[in-house]
Amino acid sequence: MLTAIAAILAVLTAAIAIMIVRLRRAAQAVTAARAAAEELLWRRYNLTSDLISWADNEGGPAADSAVRAMVAARADIMKARGQPAERLAAEDKLQAALNAFYRAADADEALMSIHEVVLIVSHLMRADARAHAAVADYNRLAEAFNARIAAGPGRAVARLARVAAGAPMHLKVAPDIRADTRDSATAVA
Repeated sequence: MLTAIAAILAVLTAAIAIMIVRLRRAAQAVTAARAAAEELLWRRYNLTSDLISWADNEGGPAADSAVRAMVAARADIMKARGQPAERLAAEDKLQAALNAFYRAADADEALMSIHEVVLIVSHLMRADARAHAAVADYNRLAEAFNARIAAGPGRAVARLARVAAGAPMHLKVAPDIRADTRDSATAVA
C-alpha cells in the first residue's frame, strides 16, 4: 500500500515538475516576445531622429507641424521609460505624428525630392509595420498564456512556478502605410 502511495506521489511530483518547466518556458516566450516588440519600437524611435534631422524646415507647414509633433512624442517616450502605459501612449503620439508626416510628405513634392527623406520614410514605414505586427504577436501570445494560467491546475502551478501574467501592449494608433510600401514592409517582416 505504501509503495502504491509513493508511486502516485512520485508521478504527481513529476507531472507538476513538468508543468512548471513548461509554464516557465511559456513565460520566457512571452517575455521574449514583449522584448522583441519593444526593441522594434525603439528602432522606429531611433529612425525618427534621422527623419527629423533631414525633414526639419524642408517641407510645408503640415510637414513641419508633424516634425514638431514627432519631437514632442520622442520627448514623451523618453520621460515614460519604465512606465509601460505612459510609454505606449507616447508611442501612439509618435505614430500619429508619423502618419501626419506621411500624409504631408505625399502632398509635398519638394520634400519628397530629398532622396534621404524618401529613404527614411520607406524604412520608417517598414519599421511601423514590423513593430505593430510584433506587438500583435506578443498580445496573442500573452493572451493565450494568461488564459492558460488563469484557471484550473494552471493557476496553482503558475503560483508554484512564480510566473506572472503578461500585460497587454495597447497601441491605439495604427500605422498609415501607403500601398506601394505595404507589400515590401510585410515581406521584410
